Amino acid sequence: MKPELYEIEDFVCDHSFQQYCREENDASIAFWSNWLAAHPHKAELVAAARQLVLLLGAGQGMRLSKLDQLQSGLRQRELFETSLNPEPSVKRRQVPMVLKYLSGIAACLLIAFLSWMLFYQEAGDKQWPPHALKYASNASARKTIVLPDGSLVTLNTNSRILLDPRFSATNRSLNLEGEGFFEVKTDPSHPFIVKTADITVRVLGTVFNLKAYSDSRGSTETTLLKGKVEIALRSDANTKYVLLPNEKLVTKKSSDQIETFREELHSRTSSDHLAKAEPAETLWLRSRLELSNERLEDIGAKLEKWYGIKIVFADDEVKSYRYTGTFETETVLRALEALQLSYPFSIQSESGKIILSKKQK
Repeated sequence: MKPELYEIEDFVCDHSFQQYCREENDASIAFWSNWLAAHPHKAELVAAARQLVLLLGAGQGMRLSKLDQLQSGLRQRELFETSLNPEPSVKRRQVPMVLKYLSGIAACLLIAFLSWMLFYQEAGDKQWPPHALKYASNASARKTIVLPDGSLVTLNTNSRILLDPRFSATNRSLNLEGEGFFEVKTDPSHPFIVKTADITVRVLGTVFNLKAYSDSRGSTETTLLKGKVEIALRSDANTKYVLLPNEKLVTKKSSDQIETFREELHSRTSSDHLAKAEPAETLWLRSRLELSNERLEDIGAKLEKWYGIKIVFADDEVKSYRYTGTFETETVLRALEALQLSYPFSIQSESGKIILSKKQK
């Protein structure tokens, strides 16, 4: 059956779709990301199916046995209904198909409802939009996400973003819990908006860090490195602050009030002459590269581990480029751009991965 004809239980039972939801297979991720981009009207259904797959996979491993039990239960239901309602052969073939469809929808809607309940209990905040697409880092590793509009987000540990299913190059809005470093693609006609529990950050094209952990006692820190951002309080949309580069705005809850104060960034200068001065607020991003005649293919494997994003090579020649030196980098793109200074190659971000290819002359 073509995915265009899928219902929610068809998505859930599709092995490739399960891999896409769990981010386990690059080919599956690429296929379903491209398919969803080509069928945006299916976004809500896909989001519900994705939540269901993740719910079934909660705990110790993917509970595929639950899917088998669901399908087995539906088959037993068919046999039971057939035994109670003997009909002519044509009707016996038709009734079970209808029952299977209705039973599958009912069962999946029930589980999807439980998934929705658990999802929002976990989120702990009613601000998250229904059927949001979720990307999260764990307690031990960062994660970098290429958004549909071409912007990049690097999540610190124990952080997550939730995108509206309609997120696109013209509808750029998401929610953040935790800490994220944003490299926003410039588009003056379509502002990029990030919401936390207490503030809304509106940008046109910029680089900034936003820290809003739920256990930080209501403290939110917005650090601007490049461009301009406008910050509005969720409790008072008329109260707005504009940040310029190298400024930080801190908001703190005090009883029912929110206090705000502006700070200038304090930089830490590395002893390494190849590393530039850097604000303390983004030190968590830094990874030190010490290279001694290493192949770009091996360097890419390190960057994948550090930044939590897949790096693929379109040309074997690019894999063999070798580098020697020591420097610090703040994001995976900045690392790759630094390497470009020695051997030019092209960088392209798409479908949840970064593609490196030979520079065209």
